[in-house]
Amino acid sequence: AAQSLMLLHPETDLVNSAGNVYQYLGFGYTDEYRTPIKELDLPSIKDVNYASGAALMVRADLIQKYGMWDHDFFLYHEDLEWSLRLRSVGYRIVLIRDSVFYHKYQFSRSIQKFYWMERNRIGVMLMYYKIPTFIVLFPVLVAMELGLWVFAFLGGWVSEHKKVYLYWMKKENWKLWLGKRKKIQKMRTVSDRMLLQNAVSGIHFQDASVDKPIVNYVGNPVLALYYWAIVRLIIWW
Repeated sequence: AAQSLMLLHPETDLVNSAGNVYQYLGFGYTDEYRTPIKELDLPSIKDVNYASGAALMVRADLIQKYGMWDHDFFLYHEDLEWSLRLRSVGYRIVLIRDSVFYHKYQFSRSIQKFYWMERNRIGVMLMYYKIPTFIVLFPVLVAMELGLWVFAFLGGWVSEHKKVYLYWMKKENWKLWLGKRKKIQKMRTVSDRMLLQNAVSGIHFQDASVDKPIVNYVGNPVLALYYWAIVRLIIWW
């Protein structure tokens, strides 16, 4: 699959996405967001974590074989999941530098986005990570969840975070996502280690209301330490 270099519009001298980034706890965000294009030195073809669905080209036979975007995601992470689906069977996801797409982009200010982002983040991990991987990640997942409750309180989206819990408390929803997991685990040929090898350790939010100093100077260093000292050393499956 190949993504265009996405520039903002009308700020056409600034990058919207030079490929998207997957963080090992399931977060996804655009790479090089608002970086001046003149400061980028990109190769003609660059491997990326995952492709933005806003400007993506893929072979028709891959769509026929592995399916289209999962409509159950509805909003957020559907392009992340689809990229992981291809990568889990050995395909590359790349950025094509000379294919330029102008995007009238604005990060949503609605608090409803936090529900979909969190619900779907959990869904992606549930679909792709093996049980031993969840065991290794359990301490940092708990720490992240506590941190998310703090940010939900400070940001005024506690109600949306509660909705995530209510969603995952329903038996029919577990049945739905475990069905997706079964299909992916049967199809995949690539290990968790290889999928995580392409992940990043830190989180960089596009929303200034969430991108706090505590994230950059406390949270991200802790996440990086856990990734390099625990995840990369232990997960070999």
